[in-house]
Amino acid sequence: FFSSPEWLPDLSRFETLEEFDRRIRADHAAAVSFFSNKLGCAARAFFFPMGNYGQFEAHNKPLREANLKAVEDFYEMGFIIDGFGYNDALSDPRRLARLKVDPAWSADELVRILDGVWPREIPGGWNDSPKAGDVERERWRAIWGECMPAADSSSVYLRAKAPDDPVISDKGSTTGSKALVMGSNAFAEGSFEIKFRMEGGAFTVFLNYVAEDDAVMLTFGKDSSVILTRNRPERTTGERLAAEFLDSPIGTGREHSLVLVMRNGALFTMLDRRMLFGGGVSLGNPRPKPGFVGAGVWSGYPGEAEVDLHIEALTDHPERLSDIEKHEMQKRFFRTCLNHALLNGFKKVVFIHGVGRGVLKTEIHNELDLYDNVQYVDAPASLYGAGATEVYIKAKK
Repeated sequence: FFSSPEWLPDLSRFETLEEFDRRIRADHAAAVSFFSNKLGCAARAFFFPMGNYGQFEAHNKPLREANLKAVEDFYEMGFIIDGFGYNDALSDPRRLARLKVDPAWSADELVRILDGVWPREIPGGWNDSPKAGDVERERWRAIWGECMPAADSSSVYLRAKAPDDPVISDKGSTTGSKALVMGSNAFAEGSFEIKFRMEGGAFTVFLNYVAEDDAVMLTFGKDSSVILTRNRPERTTGERLAAEFLDSPIGTGREHSLVLVMRNGALFTMLDRRMLFGGGVSLGNPRPKPGFVGAGVWSGYPGEAEVDLHIEALTDHPERLSDIEKHEMQKRFFRTCLNHALLNGFKKVVFIHGVGRGVLKTEIHNELDLYDNVQYVDAPASLYGAGATEVYIKAKK
């Protein structure tokens, strides 16, 4: 239970963040004491069970922070598991990567995989605007979903991972893919070009990617929207920096050129030789740390939606609102989204309301009780922590 709250059967609820933090710290303290007494030396490193500290669930940020702070306080370093095992001087010592080795790999395959993530010079250097083809496709590595070689010599194909057995369930599947360019994690400022074709869903370019909670993201939506967002460790939700609608959706099949220039803490974005957002957009202070360059695709399941009710997701200036105004804004947005789902035939909506004192959650549940074609349960803690409600809508006959 390092990646999700523990269920407390006697209280019929999940543990709070404070209870989660106390539990894992007590476990760490007991483990450190055990090794010290038995071996006569201090435990220097901690390996997260299954390599999971909550990084696969976007809304488990408070648990991730608690896990990393505990590792920082009790050990010299911590380890997770990923598909490439890449570490260097810029890596966070609390979440160093271990390579997940496939038993089916031959020795030659293992050497090829390790060589693929080894740092090397990018042809031309990041500051000289290299083309996408200058980065060997072997350096693109999926951290979620699949990243496959395309038919040509230099491209990759990002796609969702299919279920292990689609006849039985969707277990093992993903709703998209995310891949990073190995060796690019020293990127802080510079310029480069990505050429892409969308086959469906939304397309995102990641800049200065350190972790889920620390990255700059440029997303092209299915509805012709373009949104620039920055995730910061100190914020619960992403900070929207700029947005605009294109004259028409990106569409499928046609190749597009995306040139990105990051200079002096600002990002300039050019799509097919057209400047977006009216020019450079400040990325705020402090400037983003050096991090990976990457890309991702995402497409939700038809008839399903996810709604974030955290106040930071609803307004760019929550500090200007009183607590009552914040609460009313959250309730209005909940009602708007619920009505939209009811009127448009949605089957499932997840409302992410957070934990807090439970006031918003209680009011949401009370309103849901008014509908005879709606059922709801606590959303899976493994995906959302303890702060979300999963709503199922039955079609009226």
